[in-house]
Amino acid sequence: MLDAGTAAAGPKVVPRAKKAEAPAPAKKAAAQAPAKKGRAAAGPKVVPKFGLLLGGSGEVSGRCDGSACPDDMDDDPSDADRDADDESGLGVGVTLLVPVSDSIHLGGDLFFVPGVEHDPDDEDDEIKKWGSDLSVLGVGELRVLRSQSVDVFARAGVGFIVLFPDDDLERLIVAGKDYCEEKGFYCSVDDGPFIGLTLGGGAGVSIGFEGFRLRAELMLQWLDHSVLELKVPDARSTADYAGTRGWLLTGIELGD
Repeated sequence: MLDAGTAAAGPKVVPRAKKAEAPAPAKKAAAQAPAKKGRAAAGPKVVPKFGLLLGGSGEVSGRCDGSACPDDMDDDPSDADRDADDESGLGVGVTLLVPVSDSIHLGGDLFFVPGVEHDPDDEDDEIKKWGSDLSVLGVGELRVLRSQSVDVFARAGVGFIVLFPDDDLERLIVAGKDYCEEKGFYCSVDDGPFIGLTLGGGAGVSIGFEGFRLRAELMLQWLDHSVLELKVPDARSTADYAGTRGWLLTGIELGD
């Protein structure tokens, strides 16, 4: 039999307060719901691409350092400078982009030009086909406008370029080596590859499809590298090329 004190305490024992806490799992599920609906973080993107040269030009400049240099080059080295139009034609490459935010991507870029060719203004200059070159750049990309279907971006890169001599340029190098052997004194000709600097910048658009995006961009590339180096006692003669070339690039953006 319950006494009056127990009866008075009885209603307080009824676990109504505990029933009020029963929806806790539902609260936990509700707290987790936004995570399920949230946008998954974007992963790295790979962009194989194809390039068409729109145009380009530059200057081949001669330079000689040392006491054995010809007097005319000592007085005015610009006499050895020659203008040339870039007619390299085509290029292929691949870009790796890693998003650091919704609008900023960082990564690397490889771009290969299999047939480097120049048309010199001097009609007597027969050195037109130089071989091939490879550009290796670190790149940054800013998505200026973003939507589900179309992105507009600007990009820039800096790195180095490697020229691999072949064709006309290789024949010139071989002729220089033969000259050194004929003279019978110390003389050396660098046969490459020649490493220089390159910068690039441009803008483009990417259009979204199921599982990939199509990209098109315009890029302006500046490059500076050697094309020939001859060393003799007390003198070093070099020929360097500096110029720009414009590209139309198309590619497929793969990744999240």
